[in-house]
Amino acid sequence: MKKKEKGISPLYLSLLHLLPSLLLLILILVGFLSLSYSDKQRAVLGVQAGEPQVRTETVEDRIRELTEVGKTTDSEALENAKADLFR
Repeated sequence: MKKKEKGISPLYLSLLHLLPSLLLLILILVGFLSLSYSDKQRAVLGVQAGEPQVRTETVEDRIRELTEVGKTTDSEALENAKADLFR
């Protein structure tokens, strides 16, 4: 004789339906939170990048500083920087 197959319990069926939906909702929530966090970061960076740059140092001041540093340090990069400023 064959045994009767048990049917799927309504509780088990509701859990099978609920878990993927719950996982989808959690993923959507994580997506929205990460978007809001990145918007805040972009706003801060945008404010910083949107400001005009004011150069207060003149070429002569920079050459003077490089010459003073050059008295104590021999560096090829230092000489290249000075040569670029003299052009």
